Amino acid sequence: MSTEENEIFAHAMSMVNCFSLPTVFTTAMELNVFKIINELSKDDGGGGGASPLEISSRLQTENPEAASMVDRMLHLLANYSLLTCSVRTSEGGLVERVYGIGPVSKFFLTEQDGGSLAYLSFLNSHAAHAKARSSLKDAVLEGGVPFEKAHADIDPRFSSIFNKAMASHSIIILKKILETYKGFEGLNSLVDVGGGDGSTLNMIINKYPSIRGINYDLPHVIQHLLPSLGIENIEGNMFEAVPKGDAVLLKFFSSKKRCGASMAGSELFQKWSNFRDSPTFLSTSVLYEEICGSWATLLKLIELQSICHNWNDEQCVTLLKNCYKALPETGKVIIIDPLMPEAAETNFTGKLVAELDITMLISLGGRERTEREFAALSKAAGFSCLKVVSCVYAHSILDVHK
Repeated sequence: MSTEENEIFAHAMSMVNCFSLPTVFTTAMELNVFKIINELSKDDGGGGGASPLEISSRLQTENPEAASMVDRMLHLLANYSLLTCSVRTSEGGLVERVYGIGPVSKFFLTEQDGGSLAYLSFLNSHAAHAKARSSLKDAVLEGGVPFEKAHADIDPRFSSIFNKAMASHSIIILKKILETYKGFEGLNSLVDVGGGDGSTLNMIINKYPSIRGINYDLPHVIQHLLPSLGIENIEGNMFEAVPKGDAVLLKFFSSKKRCGASMAGSELFQKWSNFRDSPTFLSTSVLYEEICGSWATLLKLIELQSICHNWNDEQCVTLLKNCYKALPETGKVIIIDPLMPEAAETNFTGKLVAELDITMLISLGGRERTEREFAALSKAAGFSCLKVVSCVYAHSILDVHK
């Protein structure tokens, strides 16, 4: 049998066993294995890595098989280049694997200053999402959003996990954008629609101090913010109007929200406001049910922002039209969003965007879009030119001009 035939069969079998990688990866994250390996490597001078026995000794377990189980788990992660793996012989002649932090696993270290993808991993492995994924077939045949079909009650811990995931993920993306994207140069003012606590504008203004930042979000978010140098906080609804500025930022990632939500709704917002300061807020599923009525509604309350992939085409055009009215003739909208390839691509970036599209389909009924689809939305809102300026960590930066 040829090597090619073996590889084809192995590929088919890997689909049968595809649950193994996310299961092991989530378990490793829950056990803080990446952090343990990083700490042990530092203790060893940074080059030695860590053995399964050394790692398991930090897990506070009495299971005699723990080291063996950890070894098998990390061996799988190393096969996917999530960890480095080498073999060493101990003084007693024992041959053992040694694992180290690699370029990919650095993104999952929660103590690093540049943000972390760890919380995003916790979010996507949450039981709420797992249950929603099991409802995808029913949604295809019957219609509706899988998340809403799957859930009738609400886990109070979910919004906390969501906020940590979004905030930590955002830092990684924005830091790299500020290293590579030059489109903020020369701006006198910048409106961040759905800006949350203003942390995105703070990072931008730290690099471009001549910019006057306008942090635009719903009243329940803005009313709790303290003044920040160079930033004006304005409350409102992006589907009704957008403040004037040289440029408007519509981004994929999130800034932190007080009480876990940024909403474009009115009735839902009023309900949320009425209960926001309740002593039992975030503590009972009964209260959540009274406010939101369903898991899907809570997720929308948490995630509804200026992010284009959350909204259908009609809503996106409405938002872009409001941006158009707010801009001078030389103004632009800066969209930061993953771009869906027209045809299937087998590289990691292509696979990631396709996976994000399915996540949106299951969670919110949203979607990722191609460059052509973004251009059509922009044209329908009155804009004349859309240009893909750069791509940062699978997030494309689009400048949309009048």
